Amino acid sequence: MREIIKSAGALISFGVMAISAFAGTQTDQTVFGEKQAKAAIEALNKNWYSPCYRQWMEADEDKPLSAWHGWNMLEQFINYTKLTGDNSYIPIINTVASNPQLNAQGVANGNDDCEWQAIAQLLYYSEIIKDPIYLFEVNEIFKLMKGDYWDDTMGGGIYWDHNKSYKNAITNELFLVIVTKLYLVTGDQIYLDWANKEWDWFEKSGMINSDFLVNDGLDNKTGKNNGETTWTYNQGVILGGLTNLYLISKDEKYLTLANKIADSTIKKLTTNGILVEPGTVDDSRKQFKGIFMRYLAYLAVNEKDKTKAVEYKKFINANGQFVWEKRGEGDKFSYYWESPDKEYDAVKQSSAIDLFNACIAVNKLITE
Repeated sequence: MREIIKSAGALISFGVMAISAFAGTQTDQTVFGEKQAKAAIEALNKNWYSPCYRQWMEADEDKPLSAWHGWNMLEQFINYTKLTGDNSYIPIINTVASNPQLNAQGVANGNDDCEWQAIAQLLYYSEIIKDPIYLFEVNEIFKLMKGDYWDDTMGGGIYWDHNKSYKNAITNELFLVIVTKLYLVTGDQIYLDWANKEWDWFEKSGMINSDFLVNDGLDNKTGKNNGETTWTYNQGVILGGLTNLYLISKDEKYLTLANKIADSTIKKLTTNGILVEPGTVDDSRKQFKGIFMRYLAYLAVNEKDKTKAVEYKKFINANGQFVWEKRGEGDKFSYYWESPDKEYDAVKQSSAIDLFNACIAVNKLITE
């Protein structure tokens, strides 16, 4: 049996998996994930979107979600739109992307929140609107991160917080995603220089442990891996940065490491083949598993190793089918994919959207 992966080598759209073949068109035949993502999006909007606030809301309060959740949801809506050709959510995408309160909140919060904003805005710029104001805003965030929050403490890296008290994985993984995508979009050498600088530091930081899982960050006293929790989103975002480095350089060493991290996640952070988040539930962690699936799909559709691509496709689909079968009334989804409960909110819902988008991507772009 021969596995064929449709070309994604020219891809420059981070988070949207080789969408150019599908942009603005409706496929003749739907694949698993399309119906499921649509149903999850409809339930998210019905239960938790506020036209007044131009944002998705917390479950039991008249209050918008934290900005980083909003930016992730925007990215999910853009990915769904470009993967399926279903343009019905363009009005919401435009409304959320231009929400001044959401923009202000992202920059005002921690550096990782600000970076989620940059990734979503760059995707919005490159795939939806082409308005240079969004590219300008992303570049301003890039300059803020490198100018105000990178220093030589612990050999380099960007701080997680404005108080400069902690250097961690997610903030630096997101920065790697931003600068690699900026280079792919603009071709400006400064972004590639910073991508290489960031990766050189991250690779040497020790945050990738001996199991090829990424721990949370660095110990302030020793500057070494602090051994804290290996959150699923830390395993995911690094896959995005490594995949972009491969697309830029064609150096397969980046895919080799990405495969090791992905394989270790699938082996060590699952129960009966279903992705499980370590630790106890909180508002942030509700988003994590979907983010991992988003970036695993991005790696899969850009794989040089066709066997690995199909392996990841099967893992993503197995999770998607299990979660869909266990959905709650009204197409709602819970935090615990492996053992669903009946407690729902917008963030849990959006994590499932990421999963179903990942199913669409691998099912359309990796054929057997």
